[in-house]
Amino acid sequence: MAALVEAVDAGPGVLAESSVLVRLSAETVAATYALADPLVRTIPQESPWPPARRIAIRAPRRDLPQELLHALERACELQQLPRGWNSYGAEPVSDSAFRQTIEFLTAYVVRGIAGPVLVPTVRGGLQLEWHRRGVDIEVEVSPDGSVSWCAEDRRSGQEDEAVLIGHEETVRAWLRRASD
Repeated sequence: MAALVEAVDAGPGVLAESSVLVRLSAETVAATYALADPLVRTIPQESPWPPARRIAIRAPRRDLPQELLHALERACELQQLPRGWNSYGAEPVSDSAFRQTIEFLTAYVVRGIAGPVLVPTVRGGLQLEWHRRGVDIEVEVSPDGSVSWCAEDRRSGQEDEAVLIGHEETVRAWLRRASD
């Protein structure tokens, strides 16, 4: 089976670019949208069901943290879960949740930041979790693509919880705490 995430060494000086290749049953999707640094393109693919996603990242290989590549691979795997994946009618991961998760990962899982554990939610979202160094961080990407987060430092008792928008630097600071 081909890797779902492929890092292509494009050499020094090349702008990072990510392509999310999407296979959706009969639906045609073609959209380009900007992320923090790279671009992600959603491109229709002719292929049989089930849907699958493949992310190809073109950037100098040395600039791509392994934690990011592993997290992207896991997001692709979870996006392929069928309806009822938990045998109780759970929804598959929505396109909006998948896209927003890719955006979050490429913006926040940078060199020096630990990679998250990714788990699906029964409503069709994705949850990213860090449980390290006495710090618990959970980022929930809802099926509609909205992002919320909560964090707790078990040693100090400090807690935070909010939507992502407007709290980006706070989330980065929490991720550094869990990664140091």
